[in-house]
Amino acid sequence: NVKRQTSRGAGGVAMPDAAAPLTINNQQLPINNSSFSPSPLAPLYATLAADPSIGIAGPQLRYGDGSPQPSARRFPTPLTGFFESTWLGRAWPGNPWARAMLMTGRPAGEPCDADWLVGAALCCRREALESVATPDGPFDEGFFMYSEELDLCRRVKEAGWRVVYAPAALVIHHEGKSSEQVSTQRHIRFNTSKVRYWRKWFGPAWAEALRRYLLLEYHTQLWVERAKLWLGHKPALRRERIAAYRAVIASQLRSGPGV
Repeated sequence: NVKRQTSRGAGGVAMPDAAAPLTINNQQLPINNSSFSPSPLAPLYATLAADPSIGIAGPQLRYGDGSPQPSARRFPTPLTGFFESTWLGRAWPGNPWARAMLMTGRPAGEPCDADWLVGAALCCRREALESVATPDGPFDEGFFMYSEELDLCRRVKEAGWRVVYAPAALVIHHEGKSSEQVSTQRHIRFNTSKVRYWRKWFGPAWAEALRRYLLLEYHTQLWVERAKLWLGHKPALRRERIAAYRAVIASQLRSGPGV
């Protein structure tokens, strides 16, 4: 049996009743608005059991409509933040920075070593998590909802463990359900966490450049929405977006002192 409980930064955790040695905080498998089809626990467990150097294993992910979601990824470079999930990225979808991070072209059915895995569902070796844990646990609590798995995998790999994509396990990821009802907060949290990751791993100069660029995008989008409202195009939607973008700009994409 699997039980759910809430967690401060994650979408939730699944807790197997039976004792399991490959877990977080005594029998926890981190998941994020996912459903199992069929249960991925056995192949994920088998992946970790087969090689003691593997610290984290993650399944093949599919969206709710059955289409594949790339889940095995390479670490971003400083430039990736400007070209992934941004206007620049949408204008240039074939850009090399986003393609490299997403491992574009890799067959979804082939297992491989990765730098990090999408945190919809991860199976983690307890010893790997303990090797990077602080008194607050293995996750950096400064990340809220986004980028926490990227940061975790980076620290686990730096501690000498492998991160492995195990496509024999399949999970349906209902992406965005954690925050879809509060789209303004989704914009703020996603980009604030992105800037925080850049500050932590690439330094304050890159983080500040990214923060200013992202705010410039929102200023631009705000004026675009105002123009569409003036033209009378879907006024309710335009007002909703204008309010959201104003809130993002007001936040300045800062999550705390110096971030």
